[in-house]
Amino acid sequence: MNFNLKVILGVALLIAAALGAILFLGGGEAKEVEAVLREAFEAARRGDSEGVIRHISPRYDTPGTNYEEACMHLRGMVGPGKYQDLELNDLDISAMGESARATCTLKIVQPKNLPLPFINRKLLIDLRKEQERWMVIAVEAPAPER
Repeated sequence: MNFNLKVILGVALLIAAALGAILFLGGGEAKEVEAVLREAFEAARRGDSEGVIRHISPRYDTPGTNYEEACMHLRGMVGPGKYQDLELNDLDISAMGESARATCTLKIVQPKNLPLPFINRKLLIDLRKEQERWMVIAVEAPAPER
């Protein structure tokens, strides 16, 4: 094998190794974030407001809502029998280092006695790694789609 071919093969192997590391090792944070969000979602589905709140950071700060207000709101909104069902759709996560942002659509299937059968809420969720745990630090919920 001549020298130029060896150099080209060496460079190709380095590029393949780098791409493999990015694809196979770089997704760990996004998978951790997804697990946290799915756990909080399942708690909401069960009507367990405290199970949702345990994923909220004490440093939670969405404009107009602090941690205490967010917890109070969740306790009022999440509970047994509040909704017929919840669906988590279109989950997309980008994570880098200690910060992450997730977007998703939460389909809220309401009790049959309400006029609208369901509401789709798009959520923008910011998370930060605190003491080795991913915690929600902010949530934006634009006006619901019908």
